[in-house]
Amino acid sequence: LETTRSAVIDARVLSHQIPGGMASNMVSQLREADALDRMTEVLEEIPRTRADLGFPPLVTPMSQMVGAQAVNNVIFGRYTVVSEPVKEYLRGNYGKPVSPVRDELIDKLSQTEEITPAPERPGDIIEPEMESARKAVSDLTDDIDDALIYALYPQTGERFLRIKHGLEPVPEEMKPRTLEEVRQAAAQAESQPAAPAPPKSSRARRFNIYVGDQFFEVDVDPVELGAGPEPAASPPAMSTPAPSPAAARAQPNEVMEGETAVTAPMPGILISLAVAEGETVSTGDPLLVLEAMKMQNTIPSPVDGTIKSLPVAPGTQVTRDQALVVIQT
Repeated sequence: LETTRSAVIDARVLSHQIPGGMASNMVSQLREADALDRMTEVLEEIPRTRADLGFPPLVTPMSQMVGAQAVNNVIFGRYTVVSEPVKEYLRGNYGKPVSPVRDELIDKLSQTEEITPAPERPGDIIEPEMESARKAVSDLTDDIDDALIYALYPQTGERFLRIKHGLEPVPEEMKPRTLEEVRQAAAQAESQPAAPAPPKSSRARRFNIYVGDQFFEVDVDPVELGAGPEPAASPPAMSTPAPSPAAARAQPNEVMEGETAVTAPMPGILISLAVAEGETVSTGDPLLVLEAMKMQNTIPSPVDGTIKSLPVAPGTQVTRDQALVVIQT
């Protein structure tokens, strides 16, 4: 799972019953949330989440909704964070569930959300969106294809269109590269000296590895996040080792006394803000919508107070633990 590809024969599929595409997506989502080590917990949670939701079939989009909600349940606690698509499903806007939804789940969400079943066929109450999409990009283009791009991907699509029509510079990562540039980059990477290995700790253990007819002796030194310092008898490091994933992660946001920073619970895109600077909010009031793991999640206020600052603009890619709202309490 520590690779960019996941091709594992998993006999546990008889229990968690998730399709392969859904499994690979969950690996990517957990990696983004820096919680890949909790994959087993998520696989155990999926059947419970699916039962709570009335056993929806695990096909698009329900497979992603169930999978993302199971991830939320494991990382944040069961139904502490509920994505907007799941709320719409509970309102009946994705059709009638195969089996009844757990009453306990409806009761819990009804304390903070209006969970009222749709009075009619969901397709009959959806407002036409094509004209609003055309209007939203009218200052950029009148091309129907561009309007469809915006309708499908409002945030990333609008940025793409602005780049396409020359209103924003093309980012370096999107610029084409010649074969000569690729060769130069490869040669430069090969010429750079390899990073020095960190010193072996007292926890290192030797293992025999057999690959077919070949035999290898390998020393394995466990890396534990938050592990304490080595005993004094350990030899000092001769060079500074590369920072661990924990050190590379964004540090907690500094706030003044009497302030509370509302941070991103996972990497994603800030879709919209529901508040403005100077506005008074109460605990549980919606502050913003964050798109993470392909689902939109409403982030509520954890405290009563006044919005002091909104350091991130809608449409921005945010990292885990990045401050999105600062509340004066």
